[in-house]
Amino acid sequence: FLVYAGWPAANTSLALIGTFVGLGAITPNLRATTTLALVAEPIGGVLAGLLEFVVLDGVDAFPLLAIGLAPLIIGAALLISLPNRMVSALGRFILIFSLVIASLTNPQTYSGQSYIFFLLFACVAPAVLLVTQFLVSPVSQERRRRWMLSSAREEFAQGPSRGRRHEPEE
Repeated sequence: FLVYAGWPAANTSLALIGTFVGLGAITPNLRATTTLALVAEPIGGVLAGLLEFVVLDGVDAFPLLAIGLAPLIIGAALLISLPNRMVSALGRFILIFSLVIASLTNPQTYSGQSYIFFLLFACVAPAVLLVTQFLVSPVSQERRRRWMLSSAREEFAQGPSRGRRHEPEE
């Protein structure tokens, strides 16, 4: 819908949906991960806005950028190191989203309009994914197990034959 509406930054939402699906594939509960991303996205966006328009505010020197990024990186790293899994995951998402939304470049543009659009589309991504996860039923563990076993069988069938002699360099 966003692409057909003519928004040039709609690719942000689509790229982030792919990122969420990839991150959710390694977690036991995909919906909880997406819900946490939906919570962390605005927090990371606000922190990116503070970094870009309050802390940096026209700076284009790398040492000043590093000094400006330090509190954000250290704060998120402290959240990641906490034993509570939800807070740790929230810190990880905030770190990722704040750096993606800030999208630091050289030279920095400091455009408020592009920041707002980027933040809007970045917040739309986990919402779209969460709605999709509620509308499309997840694959059962039994079916997933069958897919993995059939994939392993196909890979073993395509492997090298045992009777073939290999050269020493192979």
